[in-house]
Amino acid sequence: MQKLFLASESPRRREILKKAGVSFQSYPSKISEFPQETLTLDEQILDIARRKARAALASLKTKVEGGFWILAADTEVIIEGKLAGKPLDAEDAANKLRYLSNRTHEVKTAVVLVSFPELRELSHLETSQVTFRSLSEDEILKYVMSGDPMDKAGGYGIQGEGAKFVREVRGSFDNVVGLPMEIVLKMFEEMEKIEGLQKDEGKQKNELELVQKEIVLKCQACGRDPKTVRIVAVSKLQPIEKINRLYGHGQRIFAENYVQEAIAKKLELKSLDIEWHLIGHLQKKKLNSILGQFDLIHSVDSLDLARNLAKKCGEKNITQKVLIEVNISQEATKDGWVASELREQWADLLKLSGLKITGLMTMPPSTENPEEARVYFRNLRMLRDELRTPAHPLEELSMGTSQDYLVAIEEGATLVRLGQRIFGERLQK
Repeated sequence: MQKLFLASESPRRREILKKAGVSFQSYPSKISEFPQETLTLDEQILDIARRKARAALASLKTKVEGGFWILAADTEVIIEGKLAGKPLDAEDAANKLRYLSNRTHEVKTAVVLVSFPELRELSHLETSQVTFRSLSEDEILKYVMSGDPMDKAGGYGIQGEGAKFVREVRGSFDNVVGLPMEIVLKMFEEMEKIEGLQKDEGKQKNELELVQKEIVLKCQACGRDPKTVRIVAVSKLQPIEKINRLYGHGQRIFAENYVQEAIAKKLELKSLDIEWHLIGHLQKKKLNSILGQFDLIHSVDSLDLARNLAKKCGEKNITQKVLIEVNISQEATKDGWVASELREQWADLLKLSGLKITGLMTMPPSTENPEEARVYFRNLRMLRDELRTPAHPLEELSMGTSQDYLVAIEEGATLVRLGQRIFGERLQK
């Protein structure tokens, strides 16, 4: 949370903030609190709070280094459809109390939170209902003579002697005192979330642009056309807003690992012209649910799976673009063909109608040194070159992640799968 200034001299608001454990400095702003009567009642209260915040901002921005927030509020009692305001004198205070006696009235507080230097503004209007018991003339006059009503909207303070007049409060008690703390804390959370998202957005944009520049430079260095390399943004366990932001920065290919998560995101983002890829392990029992959902499936890892997928495509009369997953490192823990097995079954794969094999995919052993992955990328490219024909050019090589994509590009990658590099940390599953 940023440094906070409370644009109020109200001791009640200061006390509420202190009890909530909020660190702040008081910086009262002096403005005319006469309402703008051309506005609606709610708008009048919000306008007063907003003017308090802006007056404090105009002064503080030349005095405080760095960013800060300003919290301003205006609390009003409504009498006969108008803002009661603070009493003009003792007689006015007594008249207000006479009116409130044995009646239910509304107390409204407008809260405005402004951030600097971004000038983001959040606002909220909270309403509570207060019911007074019947007041005697002696009680009214005694309370007025105490002086307590004179600086309070409606001529009473519920946190002091005025509490004995109240029969019932419906809604926030803090709101009647002058600051609905539950709402204020939610506004703090929302402002922090907005600022966090803005920082994430800037970081995402910078990282995407940096990756794009690195790809261009790497392609130029190894004699490749940069247009032959595309970024696949791996959005597994990433929130929708991050996908939206990357889309806004020009990213068009997104990939998911889990079918159910992928379909849900695809549905929510159906208005965007996203090219959706599936890169996770594909179970045969989920084949029906993926048909027609993905532009490219990277993870066809066995002849049995390929046959089942081709059969389902034939039943739906569709053609599915796929990549053949190759376990080029021959690790027991990974799916995919080993090279020798793929050579033996290649002719059978090419006979499957309903599938369009556009290339190969692999995941090398995990390593912190990108150079250690080079041999596996090179072997996949060499296998692709061995299998390709004019009828089946196998143009795509899906290989390389955030750790080793530049090495993968040097070895021929056309699709590089980048997750945390451009998204940041993902949610935990």
